[in-house]
Amino acid sequence: MSKKTLQIKTKLSNDSAPGASHSHLDSEKADVISPSISKKLFLKNFRLRGLDIQRLQGIVKAVNEVSTTNITETDVIKSLIYLGSKSKKSKIINAYRESL
Repeated sequence: MSKKTLQIKTKLSNDSAPGASHSHLDSEKADVISPSISKKLFLKNFRLRGLDIQRLQGIVKAVNEVSTTNITETDVIKSLIYLGSKSKKSKIINAYRESL
């Protein structure tokens, strides 16, 4: 008897088998509609000076005094990014210059 080769498909496998048809992949990709904003979380690292960290901790402390729930530094940074996207860009540039 001849041995039959196993064809296992995983997320990491490449359909590199000779004669493999990719037409089923093309039809699946055509049906998928990707949203404009991804729900995935991405890791980003930033370096902050000591003064910037003190400012951030002050903001977190002030927000937690007013808030009924615990607000983290990450939540404050996300909120500041949102506020920055809604404000005038000249204000952001002026704030950056003043922070130096």
